[in-house]
Amino acid sequence: MYGVIWHAVPEAFTQTNASGHTFQCSRRFVQRFLLCNLDWSLRKATRAAQKYPPNVNTVLLHTFLLFAHVIRDEDIPAACIVNADQTQVVYNAGGQSTWNASGERQVHVLGLDEMRAFTLLVAASLSGDILPFQAIYDGKTSRSLPDRTACGYTEALQLGFLLEFSGSDTYWSIQKTMQHFVSQILAPYFRTQIELHSLPSTQRCIFQIDCWAVHRSAEFRNWMAINYPWIIILYVPGGCTGLFQACDVGLQRILKLAIRHEAHNDVVAETLAALSDGTAPEDVVNDQTRPTLRNRSIDWLLRGFHAINQPEIVTKIMTGTCALPAQGSGEQTLLVESEVEGDSGADSWVEVESDLDHTVAEVTAVFLAANSAAEAAQPLNDALEADSDDSDDDFVHVPVRLLLRLRTPVV
Repeated sequence: MYGVIWHAVPEAFTQTNASGHTFQCSRRFVQRFLLCNLDWSLRKATRAAQKYPPNVNTVLLHTFLLFAHVIRDEDIPAACIVNADQTQVVYNAGGQSTWNASGERQVHVLGLDEMRAFTLLVAASLSGDILPFQAIYDGKTSRSLPDRTACGYTEALQLGFLLEFSGSDTYWSIQKTMQHFVSQILAPYFRTQIELHSLPSTQRCIFQIDCWAVHRSAEFRNWMAINYPWIIILYVPGGCTGLFQACDVGLQRILKLAIRHEAHNDVVAETLAALSDGTAPEDVVNDQTRPTLRNRSIDWLLRGFHAINQPEIVTKIMTGTCALPAQGSGEQTLLVESEVEGDSGADSWVEVESDLDHTVAEVTAVFLAANSAAEAAQPLNDALEADSDDSDDDFVHVPVRLLLRLRTPVV
């Protein structure tokens, strides 16, 4: 809709109203337009919620004590502690809701069943560094990777990104890709930190990951013991990813929002290009082929990397504290929030769909101001509900660089 309006009435985005604001194709505007013209309302799909172990507090306390024990006994500094998390990045990400006729019983949400995706491994150190990304694409040859001519490809390589094909029809990480991550990203990072901080050559380091099948397999653990005996593997307890996995609790919310914003920019630019070429609005079809989306994914990753590669964000995530019930007087402090309040199946903050109404900077500011993981996970006030019916449209941010890109004549 943004692309169509920009093509038909471009001045709408530059003229100001009585309040001094410029028009933006906000969620509130879309709601009113679709309701008044098509009698469509916002319909939401449902999904199963994650369940935590019944003794989750005990499990997390034991995990924390093990973590503290290793840090104390091995004298491990913050720069030598890395948490890593693998996440799925969907090529054509859709939300949990869509616009459809009011009262419709069967609602199809575009992108909800999208299976085309790739795996992204995100790692951060306790000292505030984001390690280079590893992206794993399905396929058996290098032809399954983004083209070297893809926008942002050179910058990604300069940042140390590791782009790999899985060697199979799936995009999941396997023994080979995990070993490549350790040998090409993790171990070099640790060695650099050891040298930078003048630590002994025998310095031990911590690598915290999920207890996923590949991670806890005898093959991977034996390979680590033989090749990197100085790296200690500590696992996030099963079913506790949303509570004790630092790269999942916080970073993913900002990262995925930045990725989705960049993907949206691609759709807007493509729509405008088609309209400029004379295509009727109702005939515009966005290119959803795998090669095109795969090439675009490089820019998505760069946008996400720069959004989270800020020490204040990383250290906030890695050192956010909460209190566990203490035996006796006083309280025990954890590196992450472990008290589960309310519904144990509450959505993780990665799925906060109302974030799409806000900029990455706004969501980041809310996160940095939070005093706990639960507080930081709360969605921003939805402008659809916060504004009264007679108020001005709410305004969402449109990047200046996108406007300049859209104004560039299509050749």
